[in-house]
Amino acid sequence: SAAPAIAVSISSAFDAGNIVFTSADASSVRLKVRPDPPTELEKKCHSQWFYFRASAGQPGVVSYEISNAGATSYPEGWKALKVCASADRKVWTRVDTTNYAADAGALRWTY
Repeated sequence: SAAPAIAVSISSAFDAGNIVFTSADASSVRLKVRPDPPTELEKKCHSQWFYFRASAGQPGVVSYEISNAGATSYPEGWKALKVCASADRKVWTRVDTTNYAADAGALRWTY
């Protein structure tokens, strides 16, 4: 039987929040890294970091994907990355399921 649907709300509307919600289905969320404003010297919009809040309506595991990770300023940096997550914004842990799929240009994890 299929896993029950989990309603997840994504927000970056807070200091230093940075993500673009693109879509979701029953247990997965697709996101994109938002580019920074252009630099003064290079006039280039870099993108590499993200920070967002995910609020689930019920307990359960959600799969996250940043679909444009391969198009960021330094995609090689995702290879060794382990996403940080917190349930209370006091204690933070690394998410061991983090995986960068270079062929798809996507950063994925479950939490």
